Amino acid sequence: LHRLGKVGAPEQLWQDPRFRILMDRFRARLPFFGSRQISNSMHGLGSIFYRERGPWVDMVTVQTQRRIQDFEPQHVSNTLWACARMQLQQPAMLRALIGRAIEDIARFCPLDLSIVTWACATLKFREVEWLRAVVRARVDFADFSPQNMSNFVWGLATLGFRHDNMV
Repeated sequence: LHRLGKVGAPEQLWQDPRFRILMDRFRARLPFFGSRQISNSMHGLGSIFYRERGPWVDMVTVQTQRRIQDFEPQHVSNTLWACARMQLQQPAMLRALIGRAIEDIARFCPLDLSIVTWACATLKFREVEWLRAVVRARVDFADFSPQNMSNFVWGLATLGFRHDNMV
């Protein structure tokens, strides 16, 4: 599923019988997925704006919660990015991912920080503890690319976050 973003028109892909077979196999294998497989699969589905719902969403939520301690910063940010692109608002999964991001914020690079903040804003998932963690981490904004800074600041503004210690 990770390579789906390289395919052409998503709407045509969803109707392709081969995609249906791929999704059936994804659902069957999901209980055995680790954090990387979850993240990569979700990233692929997010790349094509996959919005179909069903039992697979609950399975992804459960697997994410089960494997959350194995999620690396990139897994967290990629999975949240995918949730935002798919408008997948599963509170239990979002809380688990944000909780992991807060626990592991010291290992997050500027890209991860900006994606997590952007995804929260896109999903309208306002988690004040995320802002507090960013402030406590004393992030060096000089390391942010212009795009990362733009996404990060947009996310903060969209969520109505403001903290004078970040300026």
